Amino acid sequence: MKKASNSRIPATVAWIPERQNHVRFIGWKSSYFELNGLNPQKRCEIVTEKFNQLYSQRHLNYLTSGKVNNYSVICGLASQGENCNSNNQLFTLKPSSNPEIVLQQLIEIAEGKNSDMLLQNSGKRKYLNVQAFF
Repeated sequence: MKKASNSRIPATVAWIPERQNHVRFIGWKSSYFELNGLNPQKRCEIVTEKFNQLYSQRHLNYLTSGKVNNYSVICGLASQGENCNSNNQLFTLKPSSNPEIVLQQLIEIAEGKNSDMLLQNSGKRKYLNVQAFF
């Protein structure tokens, strides 16, 4: 967790071997999904577990954006060209979020171009090659 404004923000973290360090990718700050019973801590736990499951099953080779049940999502794929679905969906974005920008921010964090975690206040598809970083 990261301290910000005297509050703790639950974070999804990944080990980056090239940096020999853990990197905070997503800070779960938004209360948008609390209507569905998902406070930031719970979303962090669920999404982190989804990342871990897909990674351990070797189905997390790429991150991309897509739609599941008409909601914009970020999902983990075994190969490019797959579509997002309920099995590979990592997290849902708020309707006001641009999935391409969210994915670009994740890419910049993975590449070390941005050291700030993506605060999840909750066309041609982009792909983040996870295996190149994790």
